[in-house]
Amino acid sequence: MAGHWTKAMANGWLVMVLTLWCASVSADVPHLIRYQGQAVDSKGVPLEGPYTLTFRLYDAATGGTKVWEETQANVPLSKGHFSVLLGQVTPLNVDWSTSLWLTIQVGTDPELLPRQRITSVPLAIRSEVAESLTNPITTSMVTGTFTPSVISPQGSGSSLDADTVDGKHASDLLKIGDSAGGDLAGTYPSPTVNFPFTHVQALAASGMWIKPPNVTKVFVRAWGGGGGGGGGAGSDSTTGWGTGGGGGGGGEYREDIVSVSGDVPVTVGAGGAGGGGGANGNHGGAGGNGGDSNLGSLVVAKGGAGGAGGTFKGASGGLGGKGGSGGTGAVSIAGRNGKNGVAGGTWEAAGGNGGQGAQGFTGGLGSTTLAAPGNQADGLGGGGGGGAGAAQGKNNYGSSGGAGSAGYVIIYY
Repeated sequence: MAGHWTKAMANGWLVMVLTLWCASVSADVPHLIRYQGQAVDSKGVPLEGPYTLTFRLYDAATGGTKVWEETQANVPLSKGHFSVLLGQVTPLNVDWSTSLWLTIQVGTDPELLPRQRITSVPLAIRSEVAESLTNPITTSMVTGTFTPSVISPQGSGSSLDADTVDGKHASDLLKIGDSAGGDLAGTYPSPTVNFPFTHVQALAASGMWIKPPNVTKVFVRAWGGGGGGGGGAGSDSTTGWGTGGGGGGGGEYREDIVSVSGDVPVTVGAGGAGGGGGANGNHGGAGGNGGDSNLGSLVVAKGGAGGAGGTFKGASGGLGGKGGSGGTGAVSIAGRNGKNGVAGGTWEAAGGNGGQGAQGFTGGLGSTTLAAPGNQADGLGGGGGGGAGAAQGKNNYGSSGGAGSAGYVIIYY
């Protein structure tokens, strides 16, 4: 049984491979399953050191009943790689004839979702059923006449050839001890699955990616830049007020495995600048759009839009910018929209919060006072916070919006 599982965590990424521990079929088969994986942080750097991992089996893809749980403390990680035997802490006394779903929890982080379905029964464990069968077949159950025939290695005296299977001789077939190839390493009957990408380049600035020799495919992850927050509007000395600027939209996330034949330009999207605060009786400035992040045209993550500036004597605050979407890549997560600013009056109107970047990276908080601009976004591709609008009768400028945070590109090969 084998499979691949890639999931995001709050503090990193896991790339996992699930393989069955090969045990001989006997009267007492060990109920152990080999679980191997690699853990890297949000910048693609492999984790080092011991971690506590908790594994659970459920009888449904969501909800359902937990049928097994095991926690393994101080699991060593070397260059992000780890390998454990499930069942060595809590016996795997589960019904393998039914569909089961596996989850993993790293430390105190939430479980990785969605759950991974175990689609094939571990044969070494399931074989115990055959050993426990009752009512064996007896000669009284067999009828008819059988004529013995001796089959030579090349089928002499028979229409059968015992040395060929689908046109292949026994010498052409895999044997115990033969070396594995392709995505497998080691020897049969217990090869291991290779994680196909062994190098990581994390890029925070634009430039040319130089293709290493013999590399034909790469795994690319890209985050677009977040939009800047809109500036708050100013007020006049009589009855005019300013409204708060809208928060910037969060950047999009894209990932894909793509073919490369040469060097490819990389663009890391910049975060959008915050809009300026409006002068006395003027609207606030719009926030700048976040830049797209890409590996050429192969994988493109769109930046978030800037938030609109607040309006003088407006009935509502500036609109939040749209989250980035519509890029290129097999897997996509759109950025969140920025929040709208609020209307003003006799108080200073708050700016809208910036939208989250894809995967929950935090957007900046809108300003609630003219003493400070909207907050800058945190993490990859977060939208900037909107600036506060001035209260009526104050003859003040509105606050400026916060800047969106820059995008990011990670290339595995």
